[in-house]
Amino acid sequence: ADATGIVITDDTRIGGAIGAIGDLDRFRLQLAAPQFVRIETFTSLNQCNNGFTTTLRVFDAGGATVITDTGPLAGSGIANCAGLVFPLPAGTFYVQVEESGNNAPMPTYVLEVELLGDDA
Repeated sequence: ADATGIVITDDTRIGGAIGAIGDLDRFRLQLAAPQFVRIETFTSLNQCNNGFTTTLRVFDAGGATVITDTGPLAGSGIANCAGLVFPLPAGTFYVQVEESGNNAPMPTYVLEVELLGDDA
């Protein structure tokens, strides 16, 4: 994630694809202050095609899992797409997008990150 040069510091939409089975994408999230954060995936802007299921994972700077949403199993996003709303302290985190089960490519997705404000 650090090698891509993409650092999320504000409300952001990123387009991506899972090109091969087992592939995943990871993006750096840098928070200057504690925030409530909404992170959601879509198969296209604000849509979720039932042919794909996404999983979102957030890791801290040391690689420990902070929170995970596995799409329809957790029920936080639209249809089969994952979505999370939760507080994070200031610091560096990594947002990971994957096709649930890592058993199929996904030709396109949109990752949306929204900083909702101070969690204090």
